[in-house]
Amino acid sequence: MEFEFSYKVQLYIRGKIEVDPDRFESEQSINGGTVRGTGVIASMANIESWSERNETLIIGDLLVDPVKSSEAVSFFPLDSVSIVYIYSLLEAYGNDIVEHLGSNPSKNRFKAWHSGVHADADLDDPAKVQSMKKSFCHSFGFKTESVTDTFIEALVRLKLERNKIVHQLEHSLNFSVCFQHVVFIACCIYFLAANDHGELKLFPWTDFEGKFE
Repeated sequence: MEFEFSYKVQLYIRGKIEVDPDRFESEQSINGGTVRGTGVIASMANIESWSERNETLIIGDLLVDPVKSSEAVSFFPLDSVSIVYIYSLLEAYGNDIVEHLGSNPSKNRFKAWHSGVHADADLDDPAKVQSMKKSFCHSFGFKTESVTDTFIEALVRLKLERNKIVHQLEHSLNFSVCFQHVVFIACCIYFLAANDHGELKLFPWTDFEGKFE
């Protein structure tokens, strides 16, 4: 929730700059280029002498035309980066649950809990969906019948969106949809792991509207 709120704040700031780019650009001009650029000069000689402590390629703190700063706001792939990040948050959450349950019988600790659910899977194939359910449940020790087709579909679609960004460099504008999937998947894992039929309420701020009392 905190990251999704931060995402919305970034969208708001971006929107303000896009509506009035001249004001943002003038701020850059007045301040002598608050946001400065980076260049690279490479040769085999400075590649061979490069190290983390001896930077020989990057030349930073360079003045850039203020107009480019407002153009850069729209250039940044906010949705794509945010999707990859919330995917990683979900992955880490699942890892924590697997470790807490001590249920992963695999000797390969680097095998992800979702590895048996494939982004390119045919969701119209009942046998394939059932196979993915078994693989997912095997990682946690859950009962296969406790996992719905909707859960598998959400995980498949989320992995597909993430893979398009990471492996095919496709830009996505589907952060809101992916956020829905992440919340749904995380909540399902929570209730499966806790074997709880109660109610989970999460709102990490002051509840001014009284909806989480």
